[in-house]
Amino acid sequence: MGVCCISYSLVADDHISAYDNSDYEHATQLAPAHKASLSLGDRARRSSAQWHGQLGVCICFGLFMAVWAALNTIAAFHHWDKYPFILLNLFLSMLAAVQGAILLIALSGLTRLSAAMAQHDYDTNVGAKKRS
Repeated sequence: MGVCCISYSLVADDHISAYDNSDYEHATQLAPAHKASLSLGDRARRSSAQWHGQLGVCICFGLFMAVWAALNTIAAFHHWDKYPFILLNLFLSMLAAVQGAILLIALSGLTRLSAAMAQHDYDTNVGAKKRS
């Protein structure tokens, strides 16, 4: 009875690695074929989701908020947004609304790739049953 173990990684460049030699060629061609079929909007959606999820973006945004708060609390500077930081809260609320929508749109675009991977897994399982 043959068991096929395939691991998919969607993080960087859609690398697909397979541990069963009989399905290796099909598995390694699945991601490039999917990547070639993506429209401009799909590619923008994927790159946006990858950019928003990076640690560097979160660190830079945290530093921005710390600098904003420091500049508005230190007495040597003109305070354009005093202590409760209402303007900063407004910007954060708008960012959360937009970023939430962007991430939902990006995640909905992965359903086609998930369906292709599920179909490949099903075909692999059917092929393994036929061989045994």
